[in-house]
Amino acid sequence: VMYQVGALRVFAESHGAGLTHVKAHGSLYNMASVDDALALAVARGVARSTRKGEHLVLVGLAGSRLLWAGQKLGLPVAAEGFCDRAYTSDGNLVPRSVPGSLVTDLDAIAERADTVVVGLVARTSQRMGVVIAVDDPPPHTVECSGSGDRGEPSVVDDGNGLVAEH
Repeated sequence: VMYQVGALRVFAESHGAGLTHVKAHGSLYNMASVDDALALAVARGVARSTRKGEHLVLVGLAGSRLLWAGQKLGLPVAAEGFCDRAYTSDGNLVPRSVPGSLVTDLDAIAERADTVVVGLVARTSQRMGVVIAVDDPPPHTVECSGSGDRGEPSVVDDGNGLVAEH
């Protein structure tokens, strides 16, 4: 994690930008959401990569062990939710390998985005509601992105309404 954050920092700085948030990707993100030891390892990597006076925000799944680990180490954390993914009854993401784990209907995605931001409830794959608490940094951004190479829609709420793209 330290190596990746360092490499990304150098790349960003070489283009006149800086880092503000760090988010694990893919399987690491999902595993650190439920595994205390892995969550602590990721959070430690972010903490050790943070420069003096800097406040890198650790981003993780709402209610996850990753956010717990970040808080335990004194990192600022941001909880996120997904309007284009199905949830399990314990608040985790349904694996992409499971049919129905990706929501591709734009109306359903828009409804889920409103629910996640306003009601803080996501529907599980079993059609039950699960409460998630997402952080909503200005300007009230919720992003639901599919992978264009698989023909999935991408939806972004820019604070002025949902914008959908195929």
